[in-house]
Amino acid sequence: MCIRSVSHQYGVSQHFNPTLVYNFLVNKFAENLTSLIRENSISQKVLAERLNVKQQTISRYINGEREPGLDIVIKIAQIFAITVGQLLGTEEC
Repeated sequence: MCIRSVSHQYGVSQHFNPTLVYNFLVNKFAENLTSLIRENSISQKVLAERLNVKQQTISRYINGEREPGLDIVIKIAQIFAITVGQLLGTEEC
């Protein structure tokens, strides 16, 4: 689901709702990161080492308890050879 779909689903197509967009991106990021880890058979520990963060940080990203900075989002996209838009769920609308 893309941002436009979310806007229509919640009836906010006429007005930009930054909170809705933010929540969508955080949730989609967590969902996509979980899928990428599973599909690529990489552990949270290995990903954390590649990103130079603690494994607990990866767990918090997955659980939606913490949001990564742009630098981490870019690095994750590079590690999995995808675009930032794919990682955040904003492409293919």
